[in-house]
Amino acid sequence: MGQGKAGGGGGAGRVPKASIRKFSSSDRTRARATLAVPTDDGLDVFTSSQWAIETQRSIGQVLGVPDNTVNVSVKRIGGGFGGKITRGNIIAAATCLAARKMRKPVRTVLDMATCMTMLGGRDPFWSTYKVGVDAEGRLQAVQATMTSNAGYVNVDPNNTVSPPSVPSCYNCPNWEITPVTVLTNTPNNTWTRTPGGEKAWTIIEHVAVALNLDPLLVRQRNLMSDGSFRRISEGVFRLRCGRGGQNAIAIPKQVKVERNIIGDMLTQLMSSADVENRKQMVDNFNKNHLWKKKGISVMTMLWPHVIPLVYPMNSLVSINQRDGTVAVSHGGTELGQGMNTKAVQVVAYELGCPMEVVVVKPTTSHANANSRARTALAGPTS
Repeated sequence: MGQGKAGGGGGAGRVPKASIRKFSSSDRTRARATLAVPTDDGLDVFTSSQWAIETQRSIGQVLGVPDNTVNVSVKRIGGGFGGKITRGNIIAAATCLAARKMRKPVRTVLDMATCMTMLGGRDPFWSTYKVGVDAEGRLQAVQATMTSNAGYVNVDPNNTVSPPSVPSCYNCPNWEITPVTVLTNTPNNTWTRTPGGEKAWTIIEHVAVALNLDPLLVRQRNLMSDGSFRRISEGVFRLRCGRGGQNAIAIPKQVKVERNIIGDMLTQLMSSADVENRKQMVDNFNKNHLWKKKGISVMTMLWPHVIPLVYPMNSLVSINQRDGTVAVSHGGTELGQGMNTKAVQVVAYELGCPMEVVVVKPTTSHANANSRARTALAGPTS
């Protein structure tokens, strides 16, 4: 992703980042699990997957059976954050192989230690950058190289989504972001929640320290203003559209931000959280305590939610004749982010019926065939 060239006064830095394991709050209580039940027409599979259709395809490929004999069902997964898009297919396929071989139901649940060892974590990153700023800390140019370690094979490439997230909610006339992926003799890694988003935060902090300015003041000075523009990652759009079976014909170079509400949110937060008074309390405490210290920070960020021009997803809405109740099965996955509630709201609004008569059924590979992955970055939320 490039826009202009970096140069002028400023500083250089490095951002090392160790691999972040998939140990989110949801993963602590919900490890990778699959139940496979042999039936007269194949297998009924109940699994924790963010992408039911890819799980169906993986099982069919491993067993050498047609996809229409593998019936995958996902009610909810209690949280995913990327780690359940492709990694769980290893467990699902192995479970189905055992069930088909034994002709008995088989259930597999990984303990957390095995899960984290077997399925990998987020790509470790090593990022270097040069930044040019003016005397007040406003960004003039940023040049960065983001090197990610994918492991022995680049299955779930973090660097396809990391570069567009680097600018975050900050404005700079010149960006040059170069992603680099390396292979090493280590287990392959996967997606784990907003990869790449912390680069801009680190750069802002570096600028504030170098100029002896309050980091929050530097953030405020660099926030995107109303009417500013954000670059669009053409590569991501073309990749996603290609996966959807279509070619992207016209992709805009940038999108206009009519109104940036982050500034208003920050102002409200500063007041409601009494930030200035608490900062003073922290400073006073640190001055009077040699070995024990406190800190407070206010972070502003933006994660680019990208919905490609073509993104296969479908829903089945059934209206029962006797009592008018409605059942809906959508191609997404409930990750604990309220997708089922949004689906109920949309159906109730469109049909003009109370929400109480609408229920959401599990996502299934036959009712919602050929749907794409449900992710925070590139999947629909409703």
